[in-house]
Amino acid sequence: MKQEVRDWDFVADTAARKFSAPYFLKALSEISPDDVPRSAVSKLRSFSKFTKLRALKIVAAQIAFHKSCIESAQAKCAYVKGPALSVQFDGNYAERYCRDIDVLVHEHDFEKVILEAVSNGYRVILS
Repeated sequence: MKQEVRDWDFVADTAARKFSAPYFLKALSEISPDDVPRSAVSKLRSFSKFTKLRALKIVAAQIAFHKSCIESAQAKCAYVKGPALSVQFDGNYAERYCRDIDVLVHEHDFEKVILEAVSNGYRVILS
């Protein structure tokens, strides 16, 4: 049974709000172009570019943190979620949006990493 989308603006806005525009746009490429209004595709492309640019900024921040804090402290660590998860599963870290970077640091290296982070302008927030 074929389902019809009645409000493509709602679909595009939802994809943007959920940071899934790149995935949704990719899924739309598998259906007939005549089934999707050009305005919706254009909106999804715009949202997709925004999501990818934000993801690349997160990756750049992770690389900067790694070089200035982890490498300089010679710490053992593991990154989880975000770009690390994307690289592990589909290799396309630019399409997976994340809001933060999660890093596990070996307990013996933790203080060194914190000191490096503070000396490099990072703020430590305890909650």
